[in-house]
Amino acid sequence: MSDFNLSLCKRAKYAQNKRGDISYWEQQFNNSTDLKFVCFMFFQWATPNVITKLYDNMQSILFQLSESDIKILFNSLNKVTGKKELRKSKALEMIDFFNSKPFVFEMNYLISSRFSDEVRENFICSQKNDISKIFVIDIIKMKFESLINKYLQDTGNLELLNQIKEYYQLLSNYDIDDKFMYHRYFRFNDESKYINIPIGIAESIMRDTASFPGIISSIAEKSCRLYANENMNIVGKIANERKWFD
Repeated sequence: MSDFNLSLCKRAKYAQNKRGDISYWEQQFNNSTDLKFVCFMFFQWATPNVITKLYDNMQSILFQLSESDIKILFNSLNKVTGKKELRKSKALEMIDFFNSKPFVFEMNYLISSRFSDEVRENFICSQKNDISKIFVIDIIKMKFESLINKYLQDTGNLELLNQIKEYYQLLSNYDIDDKFMYHRYFRFNDESKYINIPIGIAESIMRDTASFPGIISSIAEKSCRLYANENMNIVGKIANERKWFD
């Protein structure tokens, strides 16, 4: 893998073919001149059996990388198209394995890039916010989006709404790119056209819109407006009924 006389594609393809060979990966890590690249190939292709066998060694190897290198490694893994996603049963086995021994969370976080979206979300959302200094913002973001998804399916749930308020405040404590909140609004926008919030809850949100994300405030405003339209009394009708001009 460190033979620079070979093209990157050939080295990556060979690593893929050797994904289940423990001795191959041990050799790559022992002889590597580009540890970050070997780690990238490992987390991309290594089989669950190889990962579990080399798990302890890999944690030691990660300690050799800087925080910025680990972050770059994860971002690179997250952008890969056609990655080898683990079957749900294998991913759940990996999570059980994580829980069976002391671990460095960053290691598990990198491995989770191979999980399906559903399994990965459940895994990340079950962790404490401060379990990782490197990925704390990513964890909070994922929990925030998960809460919004759940709330849009159960808008009468005050517990979920209070959690959204809490995590929205947490996000404001970090240097979050405005694009994150902007895209989150439009991501849910089409779905929200058919969602309403109970009027009592919607009114309480409208009294404190700054504490809630735009998607929630927008639905609350729409719900209040629809309620007002449906319960509006026409002056002429009231006048006739009450015989104001008789």
